[in-house]
Amino acid sequence: MTPFGSQALVPIPSATTALYTLAIRNPDGSAVTGGTYTFPLSPTNVSKKFTGMGNYYDVAGPVGNLGVQRQIDQYGNSPVTYVLEGTTGWQRHAIDGGQLTGLQSILAIQKLLNYFAQLNAGQQVNGAENLYTLEFHDYFTNDFWGVVPLGEQEISLDAARPLLFKYLFRLVGYQNLANSPAATAPDEVLQTFQTLPAQAQANNAAAILAATQAYASLTPGAAAYQDLYGAS
Repeated sequence: MTPFGSQALVPIPSATTALYTLAIRNPDGSAVTGGTYTFPLSPTNVSKKFTGMGNYYDVAGPVGNLGVQRQIDQYGNSPVTYVLEGTTGWQRHAIDGGQLTGLQSILAIQKLLNYFAQLNAGQQVNGAENLYTLEFHDYFTNDFWGVVPLGEQEISLDAARPLLFKYLFRLVGYQNLANSPAATAPDEVLQTFQTLPAQAQANNAAAILAATQAYASLTPGAAAYQDLYGAS
């Protein structure tokens, strides 16, 4: 007999990419060259908050309500506020094509947020009516918002994990975006099948050569491999 209240769990495979991106757009809505950042690791915490806007008033009421009648003045929900917490790790990650280490990645997101502030400071100095916008794309839940970093933005290190930078970003949303760019996480399996055999062999040789060069002083036979395939 099944215990009261217990239920069998049915596994559900997830085909959704846990991908989170920040993107700067020009005042005309076009993409800013170099103005995109994809988190190499999913944040450890994505907090999405909103406030039910309204108020209530207690006025004199009937005896059945103990002499008080409560009136509700409700007019909707506020736009969301995101709080993102996590780390960029230490190693390179496939989500950004292995281009950045964890250290380089935390520097890249600082640069992006500073660049966004710099662009709009220039717009305001020049008296421009329209500003650059920043978008947060949550491809896991298909939620996309125009946001602004407001308040303290935190990047920290601690003695327990001295190589890992941690971040805490507060992004105040102001516009729910109907459309957003498609997720662009590289599909390494698809790329492998689409690579011609000759190119795949060349890529493999280049990867092995790079590894042997890095460990040549520690690995017997590495020098022989470099002599056979050539060193760059």
